[in-house]
Amino acid sequence: MIIVKYPSYKDKDVSISNLLRQDRNSSIFIDRIIAEYKDERPKINTIEIETINRCNNDCSFCPVNRNDDTREYRKMDSELFYNLINQLEEQQYDGHLSLFSNNEPLIDVRIYEFLEYAYKKLPNATHILYTNGLILDEEKYNKIIKYLDYLVIDNYSDDLTLLPNVEAIVNNHKGDICNCKTAVLVRKKTQILSSRGGTAPNRDVSNLRFSSGCILPFMQMIIRPDGKVSKCCQDALGKTTIGDLSKISIQELWESNEYSEFRDSMICKGRDSIELCSKCDLFGLTNYFPEYWISKGVQVLADIAWDKRRKENKKIYVYDQTKTSKKVVRLLALHGLKVDGILFNNDIEKLNLEKSFIIFPSYENDIFDRIDPLCELVGKSYLIYEDINSSLHTEFIDEDVNKELDNFINFLTAIKTKKVVVFGTGFSAIKICKTFHIEPAYYIDNNKTRWGTEMDGIKIDSPNVLKEENTQEIAVVIGSLKYKEMYDQLVNEDICSPEVIWDGLQYADLI
Repeated sequence: MIIVKYPSYKDKDVSISNLLRQDRNSSIFIDRIIAEYKDERPKINTIEIETINRCNNDCSFCPVNRNDDTREYRKMDSELFYNLINQLEEQQYDGHLSLFSNNEPLIDVRIYEFLEYAYKKLPNATHILYTNGLILDEEKYNKIIKYLDYLVIDNYSDDLTLLPNVEAIVNNHKGDICNCKTAVLVRKKTQILSSRGGTAPNRDVSNLRFSSGCILPFMQMIIRPDGKVSKCCQDALGKTTIGDLSKISIQELWESNEYSEFRDSMICKGRDSIELCSKCDLFGLTNYFPEYWISKGVQVLADIAWDKRRKENKKIYVYDQTKTSKKVVRLLALHGLKVDGILFNNDIEKLNLEKSFIIFPSYENDIFDRIDPLCELVGKSYLIYEDINSSLHTEFIDEDVNKELDNFINFLTAIKTKKVVVFGTGFSAIKICKTFHIEPAYYIDNNKTRWGTEMDGIKIDSPNVLKEENTQEIAVVIGSLKYKEMYDQLVNEDICSPEVIWDGLQYADLI
């Protein structure tokens, strides 16, 4: 099976207030979770083996793009690779294995035999590969999917179109049923993303330091082509080395004093005690997070909510009605806690924050900047609980996604090529316009008192004005939780035809 997905193509919010808020929010969860490791022996859950340290793309956010890479060329000795896999076989390794790290794996012509060897030797592992797809073709695709559980093709294109060779593969295999699930992520090459420990070419974090703990030293091992092990996958340039697997075994290094000291430092002092880590803005529960520790994260959420209710007598609210917020309500209910209500944008400032605690499913920075510009209320009056599974590389490969894909692509095409009218003037409409960078020709609303007024300099009118529009030239985007009601109104009153009406919130959830 192969699907195409459009993850967020917006730049990362790198404002100091947002980064500080993420750092503090991360501490609430991560510091509690990694403290558990003092009583439990950590198990390797993720191993990345970089067999060649080169990439053939020029993405502006990547420190090892072909124009900026300062690393000395390295190619892993075949004997070392097979030795590493044999060690993992002896351990009956059942975590995630990726034969790439900060590189393009298909540059190494041995990758096919390496994938086959690892797949056959480690039947209990989850085998994953990322490629930028530049040199991927039908033959290579058919070769590699035989020895993978998941293939992710990062399709970098600033106009968010598929590369011709990738499009051909998608068209040929979209409905295939096979053991390897393939996702094509359509992304921009010029995005502003994470700082990569201060090494991202298009980010400057020289004046920032972060202090929250990090989960990665407790679950991840990054092996470079010469056998040296980096402290983290975010160390793209290999500036840090924690050990050398050409001299000691994987398990010896994992249980070494060096790794123990690294973890202890993260538990006791956080990332601020480690130079590269102090510049890293990869926060929260990321990467292939082990299921056992996902349960720990959920338990932390429930514990905090119960403490707020029992010890501080606060009412517990969940913000919005997204998939994640609904999941939070269910998770809390499973822990015996029924929330006091669901809040929307206009409700927030009516609350007495001293008597309330709000759980947000995402970073709503417009709201946070209003109610907490100095980031002093994080963990006191609110926290952000992003769905842990949504950060897993494999979770977005969902068999139901293909059913929505064609409509989503048609929606993106419509709002780019047609005259857009947004039905609704509330928070949902604003959210949709920001998410998809929509500048409506005008808004329509059922509230007669708003007709003839403006929102952000754009006119608000009656829905009936659509009757004067050419149906073939417009896209009507409903920006409201009352989609069905508003859709029926437009269709039953012959205001416009069904094929031009789009559910904006549905597609915003996909992003």
